[in-house]
Amino acid sequence: MPEVPKEFPQGDIEYTLVAKEDLPSDLSRSIKYIYRGIETKVTHDTYTLTTKFVDESGNKLKAAEPQTITWTTTTKRDIHTNEIISQTSVPSEASYMAVNSSVIAGYYATTPGLGSRKAEQKNATQEIVYRKLGNIIAKDSQGNDLTKVQYENDANDATKIKAIVAPTIKGYHVKSEVVQPSDPGQDTVLNYGEDIQVAQIKYWDKTAHKYITDDQGKDLETIETGAHNTKISHEKVAEQIHALEAKGYKYNSANQEFSTVYFDDDDSKPQTFTVKLIHGTTTELESKQITREIHIHHPKQKEEVVPQTATFTRTGTKDLVTGKTTWNAWSPAQKLAAYTAPKVDGYTADKSAAQLTVNANDEIAPVDIYYTANDQKVMIKYVDVDNNNKEVKSQSVSGKTDQTVDTKYEVPANYELVAGQDLPKAVTFKANGNEPIIVKVKHKKVSVEVGEKDTQNVVTRKITVHRPDGTTKDASQTATFTRTGTKDLVTGKTTWNAWSPAQKLAAYTAPKVDGYTADKSAAQLTVNANDEIAPVDIYYTANDQKVMIKYVDVDNNNKEVKSQSVSGKTDQTVDVNYEVPANYEEVADQDLPGKVTFKAKDNEPIIVKVKHKHQDVTDEYKNDAHKQDKVDHTVTRTVIVKHPHATDDTRTEALHFTRQVTRDMATGQDTFGEWIPDTVDFFEGFAIEPKASDKGYTHDKTSVDRLEHITGDTKDTIVTVGYTANDQKAHVHYIDDTTGKKLEVVHVTGKTDEPIKHDSKAKVQGYLDKGYELVSDGFAKAGKPSYNAEDEDQHFEVHLKHGSKVVKADPSNADSQKEVKRTIIVNAPDGTKTTKVQTVFFTRDGSKDLVTGKISYPDWDEIATKAFSQDDVPQYLGYTSMVAGRKQTTIAAKSVRPTDADQVIEVSYVARPSQQVITYQDENGNQIGTQVITGHTDETVKLVPVLPDGWELLDPDSLPENVTFTPEENPVLVITVKRTATEDSAKTEKTGENTEVAEQEVVNDTTDVTTNEKNEATLPQMGESDTEALAFSLLGLVTAAFSLFYFGKERRKTDN
Repeated sequence: MPEVPKEFPQGDIEYTLVAKEDLPSDLSRSIKYIYRGIETKVTHDTYTLTTKFVDESGNKLKAAEPQTITWTTTTKRDIHTNEIISQTSVPSEASYMAVNSSVIAGYYATTPGLGSRKAEQKNATQEIVYRKLGNIIAKDSQGNDLTKVQYENDANDATKIKAIVAPTIKGYHVKSEVVQPSDPGQDTVLNYGEDIQVAQIKYWDKTAHKYITDDQGKDLETIETGAHNTKISHEKVAEQIHALEAKGYKYNSANQEFSTVYFDDDDSKPQTFTVKLIHGTTTELESKQITREIHIHHPKQKEEVVPQTATFTRTGTKDLVTGKTTWNAWSPAQKLAAYTAPKVDGYTADKSAAQLTVNANDEIAPVDIYYTANDQKVMIKYVDVDNNNKEVKSQSVSGKTDQTVDTKYEVPANYELVAGQDLPKAVTFKANGNEPIIVKVKHKKVSVEVGEKDTQNVVTRKITVHRPDGTTKDASQTATFTRTGTKDLVTGKTTWNAWSPAQKLAAYTAPKVDGYTADKSAAQLTVNANDEIAPVDIYYTANDQKVMIKYVDVDNNNKEVKSQSVSGKTDQTVDVNYEVPANYEEVADQDLPGKVTFKAKDNEPIIVKVKHKHQDVTDEYKNDAHKQDKVDHTVTRTVIVKHPHATDDTRTEALHFTRQVTRDMATGQDTFGEWIPDTVDFFEGFAIEPKASDKGYTHDKTSVDRLEHITGDTKDTIVTVGYTANDQKAHVHYIDDTTGKKLEVVHVTGKTDEPIKHDSKAKVQGYLDKGYELVSDGFAKAGKPSYNAEDEDQHFEVHLKHGSKVVKADPSNADSQKEVKRTIIVNAPDGTKTTKVQTVFFTRDGSKDLVTGKISYPDWDEIATKAFSQDDVPQYLGYTSMVAGRKQTTIAAKSVRPTDADQVIEVSYVARPSQQVITYQDENGNQIGTQVITGHTDETVKLVPVLPDGWELLDPDSLPENVTFTPEENPVLVITVKRTATEDSAKTEKTGENTEVAEQEVVNDTTDVTTNEKNEATLPQMGESDTEALAFSLLGLVTAAFSLFYFGKERRKTDN
């Protein structure tokens, strides 16, 4: 047997023997060997670690730095099962290198760097985070930023910064200590002070306990400016005090806090001082009178006034500021005498004036004395001329003195005035002696007319008619007589006239009574008022009468077939014997009388109904098929309900009837009886039940009526129930969405299922023509709507809104354009004033309502802001520009809205500090000393030389009287001096002292500005030897040179 290998390679696959079969007995058969194939693959993968340099928000600050490592992976796989047998990966480097933080301008690293990192089979990212560097923020005393300077990076360490240094700011000096920040991201705030200080002097009114104000109501104040630690001027304050004294104020210099004071070094706020004043006063005198007026109202004269007067005085103190006077009390109270009113006849006074104590401030009411007229009376006496002028009544008339009263006469009952009397209509009452009024009266008489008592008499003839029925009738006749008379109303007696003339009573005929005859009548009769007449009686006798009996055939139209008579007298009753004609018989149930009573006339006949004899022949008809239906018949009723949206409903009902037939044997005519129903003779009524599909329709019958009294003769009937479409309504609402109101409602009507006839498009077009815009058309949206079957009004809404049109802004229209101005007023140092106006224009487009024609505009607050541009403040050499008490070289740009008010900014200027250096030298050019005079630009001060002891001016005319500080640097003034005659050989006693830079006292009106506490300047004295003097001279020159250099440098700083 050949040797079989246990393993062998083939490409990337290595095969290994895993099994074999046992040797067979039959070696001619093949042997099977099984090998396992293992595939080996090697791959190379590169992975990157990226280092990013970012800020705290993740924003990239510099290019990222990548590092790569390659991994080699070996994989063994069973090619039969696809199972991974083994897999190993090896990196090209064990770890990534450490990364140092880079220096990035404006930022500092939060870490010095990142350490090495173990290799991984994945891409990875790491970050170095940076933060912004902090700033040096310079702030003024009000906390406003002056400048901001960012820290500088340390060139060698990304986590650190360079040491910070306070920035130099023109016109300011740093006040706070510079401390290095521990956190490079933390800002450092440095406080700066201005070189110019401000003092505010206000004026206190001690009398009114408040500050004195100007004409605009603002606190009156004086502003002074100057360098710190220099004396504050009194000049403006003195002028203001003088002006206030002119207004009445009084100033006392004692205990005033504003005396000799200096500018401080705190520029966070102005220094404040108060000058105290009081109100000046003068003494005033005043007098007044208090008067009580007594008004006497005489009844017959003009009013008389009696005055009573008391005079009072007082003193007071007048405030010369307010003009108001404070008064003292008035002089003591006084008494006004009592007063009694004069007497007047017939009148009584209502009061007197009592004694009255009065004071100066009393208000005395006037006293009115009125007179009241006394009560008076006049009598009226009535006398009877018909009875010897006897007084029958008296009456009084009351009143007041001098009063005129109408006389209302009350004549006694049943009397009347005698004609021709002159009676007064009114009476005026005298103070006394009022006489009575005599009134004559007479008896009143009246006529007694017909109709009154005892003026009539009736004469009667009594006629009695005795009727046949036993009743009577009164037919009496009367004659009425009358008379008149006269009655005295006082005595009650009547005088009568004669009765009226004789009268005739008419003849009387008895009334006719049917069937009777009267026995007499009454003749005509003449009577007088006092006659007595005999009565008349009339009686009646009965007449002959007859009644007929008539027999009529009811079967032959009631034809009379026989007559019979019965005789007697009016109102007589006799028996009746009836004689029925042959071949007739009485009709049953006749109410025939057995007796008859005769009437006076028109005795009606007695009608006796008779009839033919009849035989029943019904069976004959039933047995005859042609005649059967006449006695046996069925009646039907068919009801058909025609539904509008469903098939018809049909209902049939039937009734069966029979009847008899009778034959008249005399005439041979057959008569049919009434139909008899088997059950009922009616069809029952029933309600029509509508179907759901009938909604929106109304049937013409809500029910089928009960049909009664049906007989065999009734025809068959068909009842049809139809449906009619209901009336329906629709409403189309046209709504103005802009105003929320309805423009109109169109009402249309129709029937169920009919199309709704309305042209909303045409209606809408009409509104579009008026400026509206269509929002929605609910009617058109419904397509072609029909009336529904709900029996409820249908509603459709058409919404419109007002169309609009943009109206462009028009400069001539105040509604569409608005301007805001900023006025910059520059008050130059030379007193000239320039004004610059910045104007920002705002416009807004309007919207025109095409319906109403009105134009509306948006609120100005909705218009975008604009800005005033920055404007440079003019600079003048030697002056500092000030705005609102602060140094300012520009007017900053500022946002502005249309609703902002116009602004006014005033620029003023403060003169900068200046100096004049004076050098004193001898005739040989040797410097003896220096003097420095301080002031402000354009200020002129008197030059007071401060000469060294033992020296005097070589030429007095060489010294100018004044010094004026120019905007530019003042040149050094050189003055030549010489020793005084007494000091030529003297030596200076003081040694070891430095030459001082002396400052001259500046005298300018009331302003005192000094630089030393003793208000004097000192110069060095000459010593005991020339060497010492020379040393002092050299030191003085050095000091002067330093002063010139220092002040020149500072001045250039300020100018810049």
